[in-house]
Amino acid sequence: VATYTRAFAEAFNAFYRECRVLEAPDETRAARLAVVLASRNTAANALGVLGIGALESM
Repeated sequence: VATYTRAFAEAFNAFYRECRVLEAPDETRAARLAVVLASRNTAANALGVLGIGALESM
């Protein structure tokens, strides 16, 4: 699970670095925000399995 969590975080970071979220056109922004929310939930769940609390914000 730790390896998956790290790989997932790296993949999300690549997405976030390459894809503008808030500056995107409306439909694209909505889709990208959905990806961000799903990623947040996935990361929090994976960290929870490892017994690590997720940050609320950075």
